[in-house]
Amino acid sequence: MKIGLKARFSDLDGVLSLKPELVELHFSDKDPYYDFNPPTKLNIPAMIHLPEIWNGSLIDVSSINKENQVLSLKESQRVLQEIITKSERFFQYFTNDKNYFILHPGGMTFERDYPKNNLFRIEALMETLSKIKLSNSEILVENLPPFPWYFGGQWNTNFFMDAVEIEEFCKKTKRVFCFDTSHSMLYCNYAE
Repeated sequence: MKIGLKARFSDLDGVLSLKPELVELHFSDKDPYYDFNPPTKLNIPAMIHLPEIWNGSLIDVSSINKENQVLSLKESQRVLQEIITKSERFFQYFTNDKNYFILHPGGMTFERDYPKNNLFRIEALMETLSKIKLSNSEILVENLPPFPWYFGGQWNTNFFMDAVEIEEFCKKTKRVFCFDTSHSMLYCNYAE
């Protein structure tokens, strides 16, 4: 296990001075276009946490309907592909054995949704992941907290919180998963 820290390009030097074993670049919608060209390769591996918001709307790659402030599935897929295509170049500046993007799968709504709709969300997520073209990286889906705070209001996450659901997804897809312990604790507290 490695201990890493999150950073943005604006505070990367300060984070690196703390000597973490890896860094997770947490991207906003502007970062894929950032002018990052260090003169030498940085002696640390990096992961990229894909943005959750694009031009004022939530990216939802498991969307089953268009909700206020949430991009449609088709637009979310298009945006995700654009972000990855523009961002894979950043990995060359780090000492990675493997290149990973961290992805929040979406599934957010203002009101709690019916659990039966999660089957459709998982199908949409799997469709999205199958359509994304990667040249030198892999996408790791991350578990979510129950109540993400976007745009100053409380949303509901409808899936990818429960361990059984996550385990079934991993077994079915044979995908590696990014398990966020703080998100899991928030869910466990909520679910008692």
